[in-house]
Amino acid sequence: MRKTDRERRGGKRVKSDWLGRLQRSARNAFELLREGRLVERYQADFEVVESWDVGHLRRYTSPNPTGPALLLVPPLMVTAEIYDISPELSAIARLLEWGVDVWLIDFGAPEHEDAGMSRTLDEHVLAVDRAIDGVIEHTGRQVHVAGYSQGGLFVYQVAAYRACKGIASLITMGSPVDMRRNLPITVSEELGEKILRGFRHSVSIPLDAIEGLPGWITSRGFKVVSFKKEIGQFAQLVGSLHDRDALARREPKRRFLGGEGFIAWPGPALRKFVDEVLAANRMTAGGFVIAGRTLSLSDIDVPILYFIGDRDDFARPRSVRPIRHIATHADCHETRIPAGHFGLVVGTAALELTWPRVVDWLEWQEGAEEPDWLRTPRTEAPEGGLRRGAQWLADKVWEGMGELSLEATGLADTIRWQLPRLTRMQNLRPSARFNIGRTLAKRANHEPNETFFIWDGRAYTFQMANRRVNRLAAALQMLGVGLGDIVGVALVAPPDTLAIVGALSRLGAIPLLLPIVSAGPRGGSPRATSVPGSEQNPIDVAETLRAAVSEVAPVLVVVDAVGLRLLSGLDIAATLRFASLGLTEVVSDEVAVLEELLGPATDAPPPELNPNPGRGYDPALILVHPETGETTRITNQRWMMSALAAAAACKLSPSDTVYCCLPMTHASAIMGAVGASLVAATRLALAPGCAVESFWPEVRRYGATVVFYSGTLCDRLVAGSPTPAERLHSVRLFVGNGLSKTTWEAMLERFNTRSIIEYHAAAGGRVLLVNLLGDKVGSWGKPFVGSATSRLVRTGSDSELIRNEFGALSDCLPGQPGRLIVALQDGEEPGQQPLLEDPVGSGQRWISTNLQLWRDEEGDYWAS
Repeated sequence: MRKTDRERRGGKRVKSDWLGRLQRSARNAFELLREGRLVERYQADFEVVESWDVGHLRRYTSPNPTGPALLLVPPLMVTAEIYDISPELSAIARLLEWGVDVWLIDFGAPEHEDAGMSRTLDEHVLAVDRAIDGVIEHTGRQVHVAGYSQGGLFVYQVAAYRACKGIASLITMGSPVDMRRNLPITVSEELGEKILRGFRHSVSIPLDAIEGLPGWITSRGFKVVSFKKEIGQFAQLVGSLHDRDALARREPKRRFLGGEGFIAWPGPALRKFVDEVLAANRMTAGGFVIAGRTLSLSDIDVPILYFIGDRDDFARPRSVRPIRHIATHADCHETRIPAGHFGLVVGTAALELTWPRVVDWLEWQEGAEEPDWLRTPRTEAPEGGLRRGAQWLADKVWEGMGELSLEATGLADTIRWQLPRLTRMQNLRPSARFNIGRTLAKRANHEPNETFFIWDGRAYTFQMANRRVNRLAAALQMLGVGLGDIVGVALVAPPDTLAIVGALSRLGAIPLLLPIVSAGPRGGSPRATSVPGSEQNPIDVAETLRAAVSEVAPVLVVVDAVGLRLLSGLDIAATLRFASLGLTEVVSDEVAVLEELLGPATDAPPPELNPNPGRGYDPALILVHPETGETTRITNQRWMMSALAAAAACKLSPSDTVYCCLPMTHASAIMGAVGASLVAATRLALAPGCAVESFWPEVRRYGATVVFYSGTLCDRLVAGSPTPAERLHSVRLFVGNGLSKTTWEAMLERFNTRSIIEYHAAAGGRVLLVNLLGDKVGSWGKPFVGSATSRLVRTGSDSELIRNEFGALSDCLPGQPGRLIVALQDGEEPGQQPLLEDPVGSGQRWISTNLQLWRDEEGDYWAS
């Protein structure tokens, strides 16, 4: 059948249109391949108001800059043009149209900046801080600060850093604060923590070796996560090759996502992000350090608007929302956008929802009526039965994989951290050279810039602590202190006590720790002398100090104002020689001022000194019983054994933070908290006292994961009024002694406490009984690895030891009360413990403790 003329003409037009489309597609494709682009690069007009090494402060040109000032903060891995991609997609252009006074901090491309790849995370936060000051200086008004992705984390951090000074409100878009909740599937907090720590361990070697993360890697990662979108955009590009106008409209976004918008991530900034934000989860836990100051998002007290993307795979909603629980003093508002991570700030949803709502928010904060979308109650997205079933199945699969990961990570932790400690405990030799000063010096050599301790909101590195110890050692040496000398230490501030103890250890001298402050005895009555500025129980120290000083006769006593006042009031004061630390006023010509003898900071001890000479059998320090004044000499071996045992029992790693509000004269503080932190390279957060009202805020501010307690502290915490902070914290473990069964049970129930380790030292620290699992509430546990040989022997009703007809002592059966005795090593002195000559027919010498205990069928000890 023959075609009509009309049909032939129509066929020719179709063929002609198809050929024309193919020609246009080829022409456009060739131009794209040759030139890389079809249109000129776009950028809104701005003025660079201020520049410095890490950033440039831009102010965008506006015909009417009288609206609220808004500072935009980009993330590290993309350029500042994320807010200004093209005329059609520009958030800045829209904000300017709506009268907003737009400012932006541009970090530039670090790979193209001088020393850009050596930038730290702190420098970026401080750059935002400086930019806020710049906006305030030029406008004379408070500034609203907004950030996208990691830029939002900068916004939170800088608000906490400057205590919200000059900030009107915060706006974040797709900014996760709880990284444990940013995993693909919901997992428990413990599992999430283990997975992130395992990730950190797995990348530690390459992460430490690289200069930084190149922009192309970030770009590829974005494409992998958004693979379906990437395929769709590529298909869209091919399908639009014939339409030059459509290509031109999409070109800025295509080129941005194709690689132009991604820049390098400097190595130091990346490492701190992985260590602090990912592995340690410090945005949630608290305790992140900026410029030497420890901060918590709980310090934020200005209104917060946070955006969530329903389809965001980079910042999952459940990881963004915890800001409302963390920033407890802020008025937090959530708004949900039907978009992915990139679509929160670029694209149709951003232009129609995100940026108009930002403007509504700004106007509301400036005094306008509250927007309708803020009044609408927040609801979670509904899920159908099929989706719930699929989610349940995925959760179970992920949970199973996670448990395997948990076991693998636990095994890796054991191999990396625990085995070396346990092996060292077994191999400690009295003749080996180890002591407090030597341990600190090793840390300063290997991890100089890592935080050693936190005090009064500031972080001090191992290097800073070691340098102060060297200066004090030189000053004490000028005063005649040398090897084997006993020096009294009567200082209130824990960092001062730590520094003097370290300096004396470096000289080979022996600190006598005088208890001028106390956490208070369990059930004890208030004591007579209070300590200014301290929340600790008052103490009556006259008899205690007199007994200790008279017995030991120190060659010098290092004091502060409190210590000098207490000691100078004793009737034996005339026999003492004093040196002051931290006293600014001149007290007496007879009191040496250490500050006047301090030389310049140095990493090396005095050249004429044989530093850290103490061996295992040498005394490390002398503890004084706060009630009786009885002294106990602790050898370097016992100190190291206690430190390693505490680190092993607590499974400490460098991502932990140990919190200690006990005085440094307390054995749990100097031997447990301090010792464990030193050997494990773990942060140590020190507090001036055990005040109930400051305990939980400080725990959150420092991001504490392990708390060393006394029974008195826990009793007071349980007796205190409930607060939200006592359940919203990062503490995974409480460790200490003196905990009653009632308080123990109350802590587990009330404080959302994961675990409690109760331990008791016997025979001057020779034996350490540890309830490691915490499954037997009230038990003292079993002897820990490295403890001396001990036995529980029978006693009579008068608590006297019962001997058989051969004069030997008999072991207790399970359930029988008795007394713990401990075997001495060859050549070891019994000290003040009663000596028992060969009580069990073994040919050994034993000492008797004053501990009356009984043992259950499984070998756990209990107090009689």
